[in-house]
Amino acid sequence: MELYTVHNLIKGFLPSLPRTHTSYKKRTPTSLAALHRIGEGFEELPRRICPTVDFMNLMVGGVPVDVVDLGVAPSGEIRILANHQDQAVLFRTDAARTSMSHEFLVNLGTKTTGTGISSDGSGISAYSTTPGSVGFGEGVLYAVADLQNPIGTGFIGSFKDSPALDVSNSHVLVGAADGGRIFYRWDVTGGIQNVATGLVSVGTATSDDGTVLVGSAIASPGNSQALVVSQSTPIFLPDPFQVASLALKTSPNGQHAVGFVSWFDFNTFETVQQVAVWKNISDPSQTELVLLTNPDGSPLEGEALDVTNDLVVVGEDTGDNEGFIWHPSFNGVDSPFVGAPSFDVWAAAQPGGVTFGSATTSVRAVVEDAANDQLLFAASGSARLVMAENPFNVDEPPEEPLLVALGSEVEVVGVTRLGDGTALLVGNTFNNNTQTNEAVLFTVSADGSSVNSTTLGSLGGDTFATGISHNGEFISGYSVSALSEGLGEGAVWEVGNPGVATGVGFLGTANQSPAFYVSNGGVVVGDADGGRVAYTWDQSDGIQGLTSTSTASAATAISDTSNIVVGFAQNTLSTPQAAIWSDGSFAFLEDPFQFSSIANDVSSDGSFIGGSVSFFDFNTFETVEQAAVWNGTELTLLADVNGDAFAGDVLGVSANGYAVGESDLGGFIWHESFTGIRLFDEWLLAEFGLVLPTPILAINDVFFDGVNLNFAVEGSAYFVSAPVSDGGDEVPEPTHVGTDEADVFHISTTQPNEFIYVTALGGPDNVNLHVRHADAQIILDLGGTRDQSPLDENTYHLDVRAPGAVVEIIGGLQKDTGRVHLRNADGIDLDIQLLDGSNLLSVVSTQSQAVNAEIAGGKGADSIRTYIRDSQAGTWSFSTGEGNDNIRLITWSSSDSHFGADIGGGANRFMANIVNSANTSMAIHAEHGNNRISANLWNSPMAGLIAQAGNGNNRFSASAWHSDQAVLAFQAGDGDNWSHQRFWKSDNASLIGVFGDGDNVTRSSVFRSDHLEVFYEFGDGDNRHRGVHYRSDALDIVLTTGVGENRVTNVFSRSSGNYTFVPGSENTDLRLRQWRSNVNLDELTEIPQNVESPRDAFDRFWEEFATEPFPGLFD
Repeated sequence: MELYTVHNLIKGFLPSLPRTHTSYKKRTPTSLAALHRIGEGFEELPRRICPTVDFMNLMVGGVPVDVVDLGVAPSGEIRILANHQDQAVLFRTDAARTSMSHEFLVNLGTKTTGTGISSDGSGISAYSTTPGSVGFGEGVLYAVADLQNPIGTGFIGSFKDSPALDVSNSHVLVGAADGGRIFYRWDVTGGIQNVATGLVSVGTATSDDGTVLVGSAIASPGNSQALVVSQSTPIFLPDPFQVASLALKTSPNGQHAVGFVSWFDFNTFETVQQVAVWKNISDPSQTELVLLTNPDGSPLEGEALDVTNDLVVVGEDTGDNEGFIWHPSFNGVDSPFVGAPSFDVWAAAQPGGVTFGSATTSVRAVVEDAANDQLLFAASGSARLVMAENPFNVDEPPEEPLLVALGSEVEVVGVTRLGDGTALLVGNTFNNNTQTNEAVLFTVSADGSSVNSTTLGSLGGDTFATGISHNGEFISGYSVSALSEGLGEGAVWEVGNPGVATGVGFLGTANQSPAFYVSNGGVVVGDADGGRVAYTWDQSDGIQGLTSTSTASAATAISDTSNIVVGFAQNTLSTPQAAIWSDGSFAFLEDPFQFSSIANDVSSDGSFIGGSVSFFDFNTFETVEQAAVWNGTELTLLADVNGDAFAGDVLGVSANGYAVGESDLGGFIWHESFTGIRLFDEWLLAEFGLVLPTPILAINDVFFDGVNLNFAVEGSAYFVSAPVSDGGDEVPEPTHVGTDEADVFHISTTQPNEFIYVTALGGPDNVNLHVRHADAQIILDLGGTRDQSPLDENTYHLDVRAPGAVVEIIGGLQKDTGRVHLRNADGIDLDIQLLDGSNLLSVVSTQSQAVNAEIAGGKGADSIRTYIRDSQAGTWSFSTGEGNDNIRLITWSSSDSHFGADIGGGANRFMANIVNSANTSMAIHAEHGNNRISANLWNSPMAGLIAQAGNGNNRFSASAWHSDQAVLAFQAGDGDNWSHQRFWKSDNASLIGVFGDGDNVTRSSVFRSDHLEVFYEFGDGDNRHRGVHYRSDALDIVLTTGVGENRVTNVFSRSSGNYTFVPGSENTDLRLRQWRSNVNLDELTEIPQNVESPRDAFDRFWEEFATEPFPGLFD
């Protein structure tokens, strides 16, 4: 029985949910049908390989299966769960993903239906018709490592069916029992439990750690409503209609949920089931409901079936019977998609996209494969696995670290960072008023602009925090309670309710049990009985001692999933030795001296352990506590840059292998790529030029959020977040080295991913580079990096005819003449630094998509010519320095490209011809000087030029021919500026001129162009403006002047519109001439609030054309 049958069963328990109608037309089917026709030739292929999108068909005996879910194993294996003829089947790739195999799951009963697989591919949920079961049968767990021994969940309630619908990485099952009336959670330890007591409810999905569960329950007034169970508390998710809603899946981190929300359409008298996304479900006060729409804005009818941590949503569009994909960026300015497009259209639109042989009717699952920067999809129609480069992975490290001061009287001990960028830190301080120690929770906004602090509740007396779970839900620590001794009783706080501390109790004869860390699931670790018993505590089982071979032990840290605990225990020599409990199994960590060692921390994924190993130095007759890191169980003793033992203690380790801690020299940081230990203040200064105002005593914790390293810094307390540095100082060696004489190079690639580094030492060199293989890495250094070849003039020719190349060209110190030709070269990164000299550069791009080019000039007069033909989606930035520069741009039959040029100061020239090139934008900035800027747009809708010049006598000339929605906009500082803009048969276009003080002369000509908006603003001076308008209707003109003797002449022939005129002085002469026209004039003393000013209009387009495509270029 198919998974969808289970979902339909669940819907059967939800009242007021008739079959939805399909009256909304969503998108034009012709384009998708054409894609399907193109793909028919590939129908019989088991695999279709493309540069960025790849897929494998899933069949058993040549028959497509019913695909259900997928996961990725740590080894890189992709594991896909499917159903075929009343049997569950598991498909697996090999680690290299070059082959696929499958095997059927052993039936626990007579037949088995698979329903889910964990994100890490280790566990499978299913249901089976076991003896005594009714309905769908009994829930089943399969461990992929032991598929021959499935485990049944048993039953709860009076009706013996309990289908399991999802499974976590920790093998927690969630499902619906008692005929769909009980939302249950099951694990091997606790068995089957009702987690929504008192509610008629069903469970559908779980987060990776098994702590966040979603489903639905009957709510007042009797309709079903989506439900989340977190921290054992059921909470209804927002549903403004309260007809019927269901959460079908949660993101791996438990932050988001997806499903559907139903509402009644009073126009058609039918119920609409609209796809729904609930964001931030872990915090009810921040939960947001997003109802998805089609590209035309109509409701997307169907259901969302899966979601990633980054809010990539997939599912089924039941109206059009096709799979869809959605991401918040789809409604962005730069996105080609609006709403939720069909999955097939999206896949075909990716660089190197693919057309499937048959339509995708549903996308059942999506997984982020971070190791390969891919998204993996399980799709149905004809069942297939789809692998695509992740276009939504746009997280880029900030150029500078984030530094937030938390106070000089606070010691911060723990840090984490949430998916929205919010940082949470815990620390301790002394309250002078109450004369007690208090624990504090800090909440830092994503940009560091705000910090809020909350004092944690106590058990009665002095209270200390020791750590915070990486999902930001729990805090560990200890507090003096009525029965405690010494340090006090271990305590745990829920971040959502920080004022309430829960004591963990005690073990043994001494009432002391400090807690030192807590997992994402709320499992606390510490030591009890006066430091003699390592323990764990959770809400269900309470405090329990960890088994070991030692008479004394302590637990100091725990991994996110609770399976790895570290600390120390007494060894046979009666000395403390670092220890690990892996899934409850005890072992000592490597310690070659067995003098004294401790494990202080374990990374979030359990792979790295940090602490110290002590030994006796017979040279100094002192004990040295050496900082240490264990990678798994392999010990690395940390050293300084000279290779000598580094005395210190590792206090925190991250999942990507960074270690931090304290020493007599101050706080430090280490990574295996470093030459040795680096003091944290030196690392901040060297990597980011940052100096903290107070000495850094220790780094107490570190957390890697996937982009940045986040630190809890002690001295004066700081939160520091910094992009990960590769830590290496290695400079690649050149592959081709010239001589001091004139050299001629002829170099060609021979294989993909080839690295070529050419350095010319002297002489007038001639370099010819030919790239014919994908993903080449090219460095061409003509001497500028070494201040060489001061008198030589170099020439170079780079010919790229393969995708994916990364090219860097560094010019010499005199005139360089270069030619770069890109042909069928998609995804090229091109970085050219011309340096000094009067350089000549010609760049040609033919049939090349997604080129990203940065061209920088020096102090000379540079001449740059760029010719773009039959190319799309390029981003080209130019910064030419202080010389008198000349840039010429031609685009032909291209589209969706953006050009930005900062041409500095001087008498600069920019000229562009944009022909048959839709959505092509140009943004130009000239600091000062007498600049000449011109552009011609021909048959190029949504194209435009916006130019900003400083003080000087600037000349602007631009025209738009047959270019609807074109933009011609200019802004100039003080000076005698001249401009002329022309529009011919270009509707819905925009013309803007903003001029500073001076005697400006402007002219505009508008012919057969309707719905044109025209803005002019003149500063003080004697300005002259003449505007001619012929056969142009619905004009909207705003013109303002400053103080001076201005003359404004407007001629209208067979035209209509509105004219808002705001003169700055009585000396303004307005001459308005109309012939067979109807233009309404409003002469006012100021611009009305409902009318946009010329400067605001210019700023609007500058944001669109300059700031957004080129962040930082025009700063």
